[in-house]
Amino acid sequence: MSCALVDVSSPTLHPTAAGADVERAARVRGVGRTETQMAIDECLHKFEALAKAVLPKYMKQLGKSIGEATRADQFVATGGLPDNLGNQLQGARDFPGCYVFLRGRRPVYVGISRRVRSRVRQHIRGRSQYEATLAYRMACKQSGRVGARAENMKSPVFLRRFARAKADLARHHVACVIIRNPLELHIFEAYAAMALDTAKWNTFETH
Repeated sequence: MSCALVDVSSPTLHPTAAGADVERAARVRGVGRTETQMAIDECLHKFEALAKAVLPKYMKQLGKSIGEATRADQFVATGGLPDNLGNQLQGARDFPGCYVFLRGRRPVYVGISRRVRSRVRQHIRGRSQYEATLAYRMACKQSGRVGARAENMKSPVFLRRFARAKADLARHHVACVIIRNPLELHIFEAYAAMALDTAKWNTFETH
């Protein structure tokens, strides 16, 4: 099935003269995708199915992971993955999915990546504002700086706050859920951020 469906029988999209072809194209196969429709990122679900079943399923898995969360510095270490996650990966060292930083057991930030362990490592060890984005944002808030990123990163005082923010994140816990489909992953990020109320540090403003 496609996640973005188009009414292929609409006369505004298909001339009447092609009525027979339209009728054939409109025959639904499987669980809703017509013969002429393309799935976005090979997603096999309609949006309705994502909202009602797929996203809640991922949320349930993430909730379980929150209950078994691992410290961020341990999560990125060799052999630091929880047993249940290691079993799913079957020897793979990294994975696509959604991750959550928790202070204690309280979610503070939701993120996604094609390589979750590498991304978490950037958050706590990255040298630039583009790698350790959350730590940078935290340092800005603590210092009250609103200037250009490049200028902020030249300030010794700010860099000390930046380093402290990364160290603080390393002591946070991390929970995650494996999501392999890119479209499902991007939609789930916003879904999880809203469900977990991480508005303090999450933003979906585009440049």
